[in-house]
Amino acid sequence: MKNILFITMLLGVGYSQSAHLEIQNVNINEGTLDVYMTNDVPVTGFQFQVGNDCGGTIGTFCNDDCCNLTVVSATGGEIVPDDWLTFGSGVWNNIMGYSIDPNLMIPAGEGVLVTVSFTDYNGEEICIQETDEAGTAYDFPLISGAFPEGEWTPITVPCTVGDCITCDIVDDCGVCGGDNSTCSGCTDSSASNYDENATIDDDSCEYNDDCEEVFNEGYELGAQSGDTNLDGTLNILDIIVSVNMILNP
Repeated sequence: MKNILFITMLLGVGYSQSAHLEIQNVNINEGTLDVYMTNDVPVTGFQFQVGNDCGGTIGTFCNDDCCNLTVVSATGGEIVPDDWLTFGSGVWNNIMGYSIDPNLMIPAGEGVLVTVSFTDYNGEEICIQETDEAGTAYDFPLISGAFPEGEWTPITVPCTVGDCITCDIVDDCGVCGGDNSTCSGCTDSSASNYDENATIDDDSCEYNDDCEEVFNEGYELGAQSGDTNLDGTLNILDIIVSVNMILNP
C-alpha cells in the first residue's frame, strides 16, 4: 500500500516532466534557423546556447573562437506568448526567453520556440550545447517550469536535445538538406498564381482567359448598341468599325 502511495505521489508532482529541443529549418542564405520545443509541462523560461564545442563549463560559455556561427538575434516562435522577453547574443551565443508575469507560461505542447538569426557560419556542425558538469551553476539547456506555491524559484524541467545539424548539402534556396521547395513557385508576374517570394520557377504558372472573355462580352454588347469601338459615344468611328466588320467578317 505504501509503495502504491509513493508512486502516486511521484506522478502527482510531475515525475515525468520533460522538454526536448531540436534545430530545424536551417537556411544558410538567410542566416536563420528554428529551435523547436516539445514540452509536456508549462514553461516559464528558457536559456541555451547554439554552437559546437563551446567551452565545456558555464563559466566560459560560448564565444566566437569556439563556435561555428555567431548569433545576431532571437525572436519568440509560434508557441511563445507575445508579452515574453526573448533575445539572443553573439557574445556567448546565448538565447533566453522569459516573462515578467510568472502566470504567462508556454503551455504544454510543441512548436517553434525561437527563430535565430546568425552570421559567420563556417560550414561545421550546428548544435545546441549541453553542459552538465559538476560545480556549474546550471545545467544547459535550462528550461524552467511552474513556480511551486509560495516559492520564488521555478522547478527545472529535464531537457534533451536533438542531433547536431551538418550543412554538407545545401539546396538552391540555402536550406540545409532541402529540395528547393521553399523558394520555388511561379515567377511570371502575369500569371494568376504569381508568387513574389519565389526565386526558382517550377513550371506551375497558371493563366486564365477572364480578361479576354470580358473584352469579348463587352465588344458584343457595344456592337448591339451601335457603340462598336466601345468609347461610350456613337460617332463616325463607330460607322467605320461597323463597315470594316461587314467588309472583313
